[in-house]
Amino acid sequence: MNSKEIIGKISFSFTNENGESVSLKKTFTGDEEEIGRIDWLLDEFKYFLQAMSFSESMTDRIVYLEKGEKLLDEEGEVLIEVE
Repeated sequence: MNSKEIIGKISFSFTNENGESVSLKKTFTGDEEEIGRIDWLLDEFKYFLQAMSFSESMTDRIVYLEKGEKLLDEEGEVLIEVE
């Protein structure tokens, strides 16, 4: 694959209550196997939120769980389980 060939584009936009908008548009070129996967998309969304001044400690709490996975709290108790 040509390294300059566009293999994907992504765009996020947010408009607040005052009508002010923030947008992120990215174009991906080259051979990137992870593009299009849900975890890749989630990471890109977290980067957008961080660019909007959300803290990394806040965006790190956004997770994707596969079937059979569980989200545990600090004591090991199940908060969410995907059946």
